[in-house]
Amino acid sequence: FEGYNGTAWVSLTGSKGTWGSSVDYVNESAASDIRLQFSSTSNDLGNYLGSSLALVNNYLIAGAFGDYDANGTVEKAGSVRILKKENGIWKQHDVLRPISTGSQFGYSVAANGNQFIVGANTTPVGLNPFQGRAFIYGLNQDGTPVLQASITGSALSGSANFGSSVDISGNYAIVGAPGHNALPILNRGIAYIYQKNIMTATWSEQAILHPIDGGEEDGVFGNSVAISGNIAAVGSMFVRNGNLFRVGKVFIYRLQNNVWTYTQTIIPPNPQGYDRFGSSLSLKGDTLMIGSSQWNGYEASKNGKVYMYINSNNNFDLQAIITASDGKKGDGFGTSIHFENGLLIVGANTANIGAKETAGKAYIFKLNGNNWEQQGVLIASNGNENDQFGAAVTIGNAGAIVSSIRATYQTYLLHGRLYFFEE
Repeated sequence: FEGYNGTAWVSLTGSKGTWGSSVDYVNESAASDIRLQFSSTSNDLGNYLGSSLALVNNYLIAGAFGDYDANGTVEKAGSVRILKKENGIWKQHDVLRPISTGSQFGYSVAANGNQFIVGANTTPVGLNPFQGRAFIYGLNQDGTPVLQASITGSALSGSANFGSSVDISGNYAIVGAPGHNALPILNRGIAYIYQKNIMTATWSEQAILHPIDGGEEDGVFGNSVAISGNIAAVGSMFVRNGNLFRVGKVFIYRLQNNVWTYTQTIIPPNPQGYDRFGSSLSLKGDTLMIGSSQWNGYEASKNGKVYMYINSNNNFDLQAIITASDGKKGDGFGTSIHFENGLLIVGANTANIGAKETAGKAYIFKLNGNNWEQQGVLIASNGNENDQFGAAVTIGNAGAIVSSIRATYQTYLLHGRLYFFEE
């Protein structure tokens, strides 16, 4: 494997000895040479390039929710960078910016086919601060993004953070608002499903999803969402399990007779406090992956896990538990996940690399029969302490991409970097 040194996958960029091509990748990566917008008076506020990632064929959709506006006057307006892979090199192709300022545009992104959705979870709507919006785009053959819809949920509370999580599948999109208050319950959370009218190409709200058990304060239902075909999954990673705090649950909804109906609640098979089950979700067809990043709490075994469930007879059954070969307490394994065509990538953004605390790692697994086998460990070739490599991940035919959202670029703190890997 090009880029695989016998022990770990390494970035296909410069300064790697015999690995990768220092001719094609003179700099750390093409994306790292994207200088995002900072204030004209300061460089101490971050852009967080790669806060979210999604692939559309040979295009990468990369969020940078901390980006300044184009004038460098409004912090955390956010932006989305569209990169195109040409002749093996990723180059910036386009830039999307929010309609309103202070939006954290790009906080979340997801893609399917030739369309993608962007969450801007602090966009003010009317008199409601931080209510949030989401934007759906189509991507033309030449890579030009075309706005299809600007959406927000009905009956949302202020500070609902609509757009904190998004996903899209065919003519359906799902958006989470984990900060929504259902008084007297604060931060109970809510999620919405939208449907595209194929005749008019317009999107409209089709369903409002609530936690079936009524939810609980700070349950953050909707912190993660996923949709595929007629199945939707919603994570609520902070809900309790008896006396155990922040164990987490995942709720399953199905489209039945044109109505989205709750059908199942999934909890970890051996729940422990602070599991954060539902930290991340990835759903393709009948396969559901659930990340359980397991905050560095009180048990030495809390290394993080990814749970694989298979849909059988309208019920998701546990098939496999995936862990890192070198996992340690507090690694955050499962913070981010994505699988495609028999490959799974998992971020562990708070893993230590030697003495570099929270430098971060990512792992690639390959499906062999019914088993997911670890193929390699990804690390940043020039990673530093607190970079959080693995905060967002994606994988597809164009390769594997991992972000270090807190990495410094030149003198710009918390700018963020993108790393590209190929098999």
